[in-house]
Order: sequence, then C-alpha cells, then structure tokens
Amino acid sequence: MKYEDASWHYDSTPEGPDDQRWEAASAHIGVYLKWCILRGWAGELHTSDEFGQKAILAVKSGESSGAKFLIDQCDCKFTDEDLSEEGNQFTSYYMEASFIDDVCSIAGDQLMRVPESKYDFGALSQVFEQRHKSWESGEIQEEQVPKPWWKLW
Repeated sequence: MKYEDASWHYDSTPEGPDDQRWEAASAHIGVYLKWCILRGWAGELHTSDEFGQKAILAVKSGESSGAKFLIDQCDCKFTDEDLSEEGNQFTSYYMEASFIDDVCSIAGDQLMRVPESKYDFGALSQVFEQRHKSWESGEIQEEQVPKPWWKLW
C-alpha cells in the first residue's frame, strides 16, 4: 500500500533546481519517516542488506534526513514495505486520521516549500508520539476517525 508519494507534491513546490524541489516535496513525508526509523520501525526491505542498514544509520545519526532516505532508498514513495509490521499498523491509521493536519499545524506555510531541515522535528515528534500513545492505548477507535471527504464508501 502506498501511503504518500513526493511526486504528488512536486508541482506544489517553489520553482528552482530539481533536487531542491524534490527535497521540499519529500520533507513532510521524510520527517515522519525519520521518526519511524528512530522508533525502530524500518521495514525488512531496508534492514536486510548492508546498503539499507547504512542508510538507516545515517538517518539515526543525523548525517542524513528522512527526506533524503525517501528519495534515495524509496524512490520518493512511502509504502508499507518501508516499515515494520508495528509501524504499518499505526501508520495505516495515522495517514488517514490526522497526519497532514498535524504536520500543517507545525510546519504551516513551510509545507512543501522548504527542506526537512527547516521543519521543527522536535515539535513534530511530540505530536507523532502523542498520536501514537493515544492510538496504542485504545483512546482512538477506528470508527471515530472521520473518512476523508473524497472517500464516498
């Protein structure tokens, strides 16, 4: 299952060099992917070989960003293959429930305009953690999550 794709957002980024536009289109996805990697939720696709493990370590150490990982390791597409089972359980709920609203609440007008390094990772991490904690404790049930306006079924 595809959760997100930077190509969906490329045309919304400011004019400029291609690499900067891809970085901006990937930033909001990358900040979440970085949080997932730091939680140990990287999928077998990335953990099963040395190349993927090095990329994960680069994100964990701060040497690389989640957006760069998304671009280089995931071809700009964030899918269920990128996460562990536990990561997918939460992410499949969170992407539909409030992910983009949460990122917008922190990033504001920077969304899809700046690289991941300009996002407030600490503030976003706190929001992600709180959402995960609420989900994990059962405070939020799937039927409480409103369907997106575009889902008619």
